[in-house]
Amino acid sequence: MDWEGHVTTEIVMLNPENTRSISNMTSQEFIQKLQKRLGKNPEETGGFQEAPLAYDAIWALALALNKTSQELVKKGLRLEDFNYNNKNITDEIYRALNSSAFEGVSVKKQKKFGKKLGKIWEKKLEKKKNWGKIWRPNRDRE
Repeated sequence: MDWEGHVTTEIVMLNPENTRSISNMTSQEFIQKLQKRLGKNPEETGGFQEAPLAYDAIWALALALNKTSQELVKKGLRLEDFNYNNKNITDEIYRALNSSAFEGVSVKKQKKFGKKLGKIWEKKLEKKKNWGKIWRPNRDRE
């Protein structure tokens, strides 16, 4: 097959901008700490590329649980009372997740659970060349 001229996209998993995240680390500082912790050949570790997304997901959940806890106190409830049948607490957790927005090491998070304001790479395969990456910083993904 001739793939010349083929264009595809993929999500950027690491924020290319040198901005401080909610954890007060830049994306590059996060990668440096991760590489140090993993040791030799971190790129060969399964999930290495997705680590910034996982790190930000943990932050999103922690922030949402904090906010949920504050809202539950106003209703005389506690997070410790959570179970899968308690609609009041479940609704508060989802409300908190849906209203979370922060700067992460992957990208800036949008105010919709499961969605994020992300960047994409546009890639094009050219004859006798590897994939070329084209960074489009103003083309945010919804």
